[in-house]
Amino acid sequence: MTPELRAEIKRQLTHDEGKRFKPYVCSAGKLTIGIGRNLEDVGISEATVDQLFTEDLNRCLIHAQRLFPHHWDTFSDLRKAGIINMIFNLGAVGFSQFKNMIEAIKQNDLKRIREHGAASLWAHQVKSRAQRVLTLIADEIDIYPNTENAK
Repeated sequence: MTPELRAEIKRQLTHDEGKRFKPYVCSAGKLTIGIGRNLEDVGISEATVDQLFTEDLNRCLIHAQRLFPHHWDTFSDLRKAGIINMIFNLGAVGFSQFKNMIEAIKQNDLKRIREHGAASLWAHQVKSRAQRVLTLIADEIDIYPNTENAK
């Protein structure tokens, strides 16, 4: 297929299908995104999963660096991973509400990091994930299973 034909087909299908950046239910009742991508029947590829993850991870990293501008480069990789995990799970706004915990991280107050994290609604909702993440942040120990698809 020539680049010109590809561009013409994209123009036509964008006109007919529309271009949506959030999932919607199409006229056939299927969950759809983008330019008519049927998520229910077609799903997404491994490459698309990786691309979405990379975009999300970069967004979380930028937020973490903004929250800890004078500390980020001094944190261990394990602490960074725990902070990014929380931001990924809670969103930037949700994580930013952990003001006491953020301050404890800045002060390297391990006891307060654990106390504020463990006492949160988030910890009660995600249970074992919170334990793993708080262990990364406070103790700088990785207790995750060594499998890619573990949950």
